[in-house]
Amino acid sequence: MEVRRRGAVTLAQLTLPQFGAFLQSWRQREPSWTVVSIELSPDTAAPVTPGADLQLRAVLSIESLASNE
Repeated sequence: MEVRRRGAVTLAQLTLPQFGAFLQSWRQREPSWTVVSIELSPDTAAPVTPGADLQLRAVLSIESLASNE
């Protein structure tokens, strides 16, 4: 029997390059967890600096399947 686990991860005040680095690291460190959806939006709590990368808020839905045998 398989057991499905689900969770959510919220990240705030990060740039798109930082988010890409997070996803790459996630795949290497947590191979049993799969990101099934990503919701990106501007982080309205972060200060806006002209000429700087936009600060983002990311909400990831994650899922893991494990054998319960």
